[in-house]
Amino acid sequence: MNNKKDNTVSRGEYFPKPEINNISNGEIVNYNDLSIKWKHVYYGSYPCSYYVSLRNLTTNLLLIKSEYSPTSGYTIPKSLFTGNHVYRFAVKAADYMNHTAWSQVEFGVSSSGNFGLPVNTLNELKNLPSEIDIVARTIYGECDDERTYTGGLPYYGEYGQYSVAWTIINRKYNSSSDYYGQSYKSIVLAPSQYVAITEDENGLCRHPNTSTLAWKRSLELAHLMVNNNQDVLKKIIPNVILDRMHFFAKTYINNPHIGNPIVVSDNVFFYWV
Repeated sequence: MNNKKDNTVSRGEYFPKPEINNISNGEIVNYNDLSIKWKHVYYGSYPCSYYVSLRNLTTNLLLIKSEYSPTSGYTIPKSLFTGNHVYRFAVKAADYMNHTAWSQVEFGVSSSGNFGLPVNTLNELKNLPSEIDIVARTIYGECDDERTYTGGLPYYGEYGQYSVAWTIINRKYNSSSDYYGQSYKSIVLAPSQYVAITEDENGLCRHPNTSTLAWKRSLELAHLMVNNNQDVLKKIIPNVILDRMHFFAKTYINNPHIGNPIVVSDNVFFYWV
């Protein structure tokens, strides 16, 4: 196996390095802007070991799948974050009787094939089993101006998707909110609130184009929201709207209930007055 640093990757850096006197065999299955997958088989004299190291990530990654042998001694975090972090994943045969170990690991911003499937009615949306799927559809549908964006991560238009996500987070955690303490699913499906999903305002929520970066970013945000509390979310999702919980399209700028508005992308985020 080639143990030199791979300079072709765009997101971060990948450094395979077998330990001295050990024989290792590994394969990077995929490494691109949205995911990394690898699988390895380890064998050799005890303690057989191998590691993969990642650093300088430019987008948050979520653990989608990890499978490994009982003797591998693997520890896998659920999330990898951007910034000055180094993540090292070590696999090793952990006893004298078994000198082999194997692993298959996948990180990404979405899981394969389970989210964004077409639905035709609001009842079908309500019956989707995954809260992540419903939240992702909401963010995607309410940010239709960003659905064709094809630039590089981690840029999210003019923070439109971030900001829609924060209105949902704020409603859940703000004690003055009518939705305080409720699930994200209940918040986004409340009548007359996120009309892209409840009233099929533009068709995007029921039939998302799951091949686009905008959908995959929405799914990434939904994963982060559902799997982390507010304190963690403040560190990993940029927030330019502070604790605002409401927004209209810019065509509704003269609505009398708008207080202290801020324009992000094609929406006006505000306090209800």
